[in-house]
Amino acid sequence: MKRFYFLLMAAGALFMASCEQNPVNGDPPQISTPETSIAAPGNGGTVNFAYSITNAAADGELTAEMAEWMHDFTAVNDTLASFSADPNDSGSDREGKITLIYTYGGANTVTAEINVTQTQAGAEPTLTLGEVEPVPAQGGIVELTYTITDPVENGEISADTEAGWITDFDYSQSGVITFTAAANDNAERNADITVTYEYDGKTIEATATITQEAAGSDPLYDYEYEFDLLSGTYYGTEMGVNGEYNYYTWISDLPFDDGYTQLGGTYYLFDIFNADGPADASNPLPTAGTYVLGEPGATSDMTFTPDYSQALSTTVDNTVIFDVTFTEGTLEISYEGDVMTIEAVITDNEGKTHHVTYTGTPAYDDASGGDNPDNPDNPNGLGMDLDIQATTAVASYVTDNGSSMQINIQLTDMPLEGSSLIPPGSVLVLELIMPFDDSGNPATGTYTINETSNDFAALPGSYIDFMGYIYYTGCYVQYTDANYSQKTGLMMEGEVQIDPSGNGFLISCSFTADDGSIVTCEYDGPITISGIPGPYSTLTGDYTVDLEGATGYAEFYGDYYGTGGSNWVIQILPTTGNDGLQTEIVCSSTTFADGITSGIYSPSIEYSLYPGEYATGYMASGSIYGTNYLGGFDDMGYVSQFAPAISGDMNIVQNDDGTYTISFAFLDDKGNTWDGEWSGAMEVVDVSYAPARTSITPYRENTLSMEQKAGIYKSLQPRIAEPAVKKASLVKR
Repeated sequence: MKRFYFLLMAAGALFMASCEQNPVNGDPPQISTPETSIAAPGNGGTVNFAYSITNAAADGELTAEMAEWMHDFTAVNDTLASFSADPNDSGSDREGKITLIYTYGGANTVTAEINVTQTQAGAEPTLTLGEVEPVPAQGGIVELTYTITDPVENGEISADTEAGWITDFDYSQSGVITFTAAANDNAERNADITVTYEYDGKTIEATATITQEAAGSDPLYDYEYEFDLLSGTYYGTEMGVNGEYNYYTWISDLPFDDGYTQLGGTYYLFDIFNADGPADASNPLPTAGTYVLGEPGATSDMTFTPDYSQALSTTVDNTVIFDVTFTEGTLEISYEGDVMTIEAVITDNEGKTHHVTYTGTPAYDDASGGDNPDNPDNPNGLGMDLDIQATTAVASYVTDNGSSMQINIQLTDMPLEGSSLIPPGSVLVLELIMPFDDSGNPATGTYTINETSNDFAALPGSYIDFMGYIYYTGCYVQYTDANYSQKTGLMMEGEVQIDPSGNGFLISCSFTADDGSIVTCEYDGPITISGIPGPYSTLTGDYTVDLEGATGYAEFYGDYYGTGGSNWVIQILPTTGNDGLQTEIVCSSTTFADGITSGIYSPSIEYSLYPGEYATGYMASGSIYGTNYLGGFDDMGYVSQFAPAISGDMNIVQNDDGTYTISFAFLDDKGNTWDGEWSGAMEVVDVSYAPARTSITPYRENTLSMEQKAGIYKSLQPRIAEPAVKKASLVKR
């Protein structure tokens, strides 16, 4: 019920986006900046500043308008931007303004402003250090912040200390020096760190005093935290193997950002089950008492499951402090009036101990729904027959395998107001497989509900579960009444008939939903499939990929697709040459220790990968996914040459010395053959426990991430207008 399911596909934005059961509420993107005013050096140079985009769009682009003495704006990544400032020779300090402009959906924009001040050219730099909290006795990674006013373009920062227990200074993040403090076995101790800024043959210094707590100040635990934030979802008996009640409980020191953990935060997840229902159904809370870590796959009374309980802590520069699951532990819950206290003592899979507490007045999101015994995956059920006379239709390309394409069609009888639908009424969503045709017209014929990827299949209703959110897929209907109460029916049987008509196309549907409800629909009017891609290969003939001297990197995601094999994302990247290769495969082994198992990998014909298959290549929203040739790397690592693998085989051999040999011969989308071979050591990384795919590839066209896969279906959920008083979203996992 809680497994992560994602289909490898892409889609353009529709006028129907997210629904009330989707916690991403369809709000437009928003630009946030931690600082509203920044200083540029008087002598000019590069200025960096932080920003973030909430509700980012797949086609979003960040640009800026600036005063004339500022130029060369660059969005370095999704959290850091920079620009260049000219020297200030005006004879006085000056001010300017940057207007950040985020463009999405073609011509939609949102903006944010930052004030910029600049002193006169020639001003000498100054160095200021931030405060450092006492370092725990157990040691660890510590951050020392610094600020330089009027920095010089080639200035360098460094730090030194005579204390042997402070090592590994790191200056990679602007404005932050990190170092490692060893564990303290004695009394409280202090050390001075001298920070030096060197420029134009000159130096300035500042000193920070670091204090480390005495041994014995935390003798029992490796990590200890007190929290006052709780984010929880109550699922009723939906997740309980034997009908136990479930409370999906996060406690943390930072809130979630649009459903994702934030850098610099510490988060603990406890997946709690008990046999007694909540004392107050209007405010469901877990029963007081002692819970123990349960057995895998079980949801016994007064346990928290090892399957989903986990902990993650990172620094602001994305250094992982820990990313762990639990091997043993207890969790005590008590109440005093409205105040809830959680105290947990746990041991993680790295052998470290944790003592964490939470105190506060929580409110769990109630996603328990009703009871639908015919389909526990959809507890709310539809509960009624529907006859939909649709007046509006929209269709979007989702993906293809070269000969067939998957299409998403949405039919509704509700009127539109702006980009939202006005209840009461229904949206019937169809996901159909049809012969590939870039004309934009749907293929006429009869589509029958089945789980194959054959032409003229209609996919049965289902959902994917990502980070606690439900996104519906396949054929399903959502009915919203005048009070904005919503019910969903998943289509399990039936067919869709598409015929030409004088108005465009006649679409007739007859379905049986998962709870036995009968759903019929008819639409007669124009419909054009948007977003169908053409060939994107830059090759003009057959090509042999030159991977001499290239390096290999692979990330292991476990049984990511739930198909009984291990998912690997592999990148072969040049060091001195022009060419590279990216691919995504599923191999037969299910453990990281086995590495990438030898075998011949053929193209996937389904929307999930099975053992012995690779994902074929395709482009969506300016990104390249699946298996592709990459070339034309520039100094920033971006590529300008590429070709997808549409068909052909790839042979992977795991050699006895731990190296790999990869040979391949593929056909691109223009009929060109591209082939090659690479041998060498592969750097392999186990990220199967990561909450999300967070790796950053060294080129713009990176492989499809978990967030992007979920984002595809987020964009395909019908958007219903908000009621006059906005109702809380039902957050489901």
